[in-house]
Amino acid sequence: MDMGINNTKPHTLIFHSSKEDPFGSIRDLKGFTARKMIKSIEANQQESRKEWLIWMFERAGKKNSNVTKRHRSDS
Repeated sequence: MDMGINNTKPHTLIFHSSKEDPFGSIRDLKGFTARKMIKSIEANQQESRKEWLIWMFERAGKKNSNVTKRHRSDS
């Protein structure tokens, strides 16, 4: 899966929340994106930095009070 890391074009996300809770929508989008990234990293057999990347995600999650648990792709 190409994660677009080499893509240097800037992106803008514009959305409208029907629930009038844009912060909740952004939170959900960030969580979804993080889970997909971790799953892609874990599934990529050619990723030489797999353990380090997962460790960095876990380390950042422990420092962020908003992160309550890690969503493992194998569970």
